[in-house]
Parts: sequence; structure tokens; C-alpha cells
Amino acid sequence: MDVQLKELIEKIKIEGVKSAEERAAEIVAGAEKRASQLVEAARREAEQIVGQAKEEAARDLLLNLRGSITRVFTALVEAETTKVYDGKALEEAIVAVMKSWDGSELKELAVLLPEDKLKTLEGGLRARLSDELKKGLEIRPSAAARAGFVVSEKSGNAYYNFTSQAIAEVLSDYLNPRLAEIVREEGSAS
Repeated sequence: MDVQLKELIEKIKIEGVKSAEERAAEIVAGAEKRASQLVEAARREAEQIVGQAKEEAARDLLLNLRGSITRVFTALVEAETTKVYDGKALEEAIVAVMKSWDGSELKELAVLLPEDKLKTLEGGLRARLSDELKKGLEIRPSAAARAGFVVSEKSGNAYYNFTSQAIAEVLSDYLNPRLAEIVREEGSAS
């Protein structure tokens, strides 16, 4: 009986160890499977994050590039507009604008010029706009205008801005969408 008891204990022990080993193997297999799933999910998420980061970086690069091109283009337009407003062209522009104005409104208006331009153009403007000056038009210096001119109500309530900055802004507002379209067309062509 002692032998039978030992055999029974040994059998139970072997079955218990075997059962424990099988259970341990199941747990390890389950853990490995779960770890593999977690690694795969993390890899997919990392790929998605990297993809999004690349898209955002590319979008940011395009926005920055577009902004830089727009700033350079606007500065170029302003510089070229300023060049166009040399003495003779500026005088011609002022005369053309003021001659086309309704005569009854002239008594309320003043042409404002940069001080340096006023000194060089005043004689020619006074000669060419003599009728308008008799109706009350004034020609005055302006510290605010760097190039170009402003037609202002004498009260200061309203004005028409013909400065290089204003003309450049209007041209840029019109031309920048076209420039963006050209950049898009060139980008898609390459």
C-alpha cells in the first residue's frame, strides 16, 4: 500500500506539474500573442502619426513658402510702383485724377504729397491745375506719404489713397491669387 500511495502521489505530482506546465504555456502563448498585437497596433499608430506629421510638415512648408513668395512679390510690386512715381509720372497721375474730378467738389479737396516731391512738382502742378486751384483745390505736403499722393477732403473725413503702398496693396491683392495659381500650376506640372 505504501508503494501504491507513493505511485499515486507521484502520478498526482506528475499530472499537477504537467497541468501547471500546460497552463503556463497557455499563459505565455497568450501573453506573446497579446504582446504581438500591441506591437502591431503601436506600429500602425506610429506609422499613422508619422504620416500625419509628414502631411502637416509639407502643408506648413507650402504655407510658409507661399507667404514668403507673397511678401517678396508685394515688396517688389511696391518698389516698382514707387519707381513709377518719379517726378513726371507722378505729376501726370495727379493732373489726370484732378482733371477728372467733379468741379463742384474741388473746393473740399486737397492733394497731399511727400514734402520732397511737393518741392519739385509744385510749380508744374500749380500751372497745370490752375483752374482747379481757383475752385478751391489745395496742394499740401504730407509726412505720411512716402511716394505717390493722397486726395483728401480738407476736413480729413475721407480720402483716396494713390500712394505707392496703397497701389501695391491693391495690385498685390489682385495679383497674389494669380501668382498662387501659377505656383500651383507649375507644381502640378512637375
